[in-house]
Amino acid sequence: MSKFNTEILFPPHLLVHLRDLRSEKWRQFVDEVINKPVGDIERVAFIYFMARLSACSTCQGDSLRAIQGCNKCTQQVIKRFKGSDEELIQLAHTYKQEMYGTLTRMAENKSD
Repeated sequence: MSKFNTEILFPPHLLVHLRDLRSEKWRQFVDEVINKPVGDIERVAFIYFMARLSACSTCQGDSLRAIQGCNKCTQQVIKRFKGSDEELIQLAHTYKQEMYGTLTRMAENKSD
């Protein structure tokens, strides 16, 4: 068993730990995602959003972020976001649209 609680991308089981970090509006937003079934596109989009916001792709195994673990890292990212909750939620929607666009292009290229 690893002594670190670190994964390659934002782990979905940590969603519940993000819900109480900001206002009621943020809590409702996270709850909506939590209540989606595993594999739902909205849930996948939120995971993509958290991975982008937390810069998961640049996390190195020996970095402080990795040593602290994904839970602590993502909680810090949400707490330290300088914008309003509305801006944070809008950013999540922006990343969701980016992901949809990518998936649509991939599907179109596959059908060619």
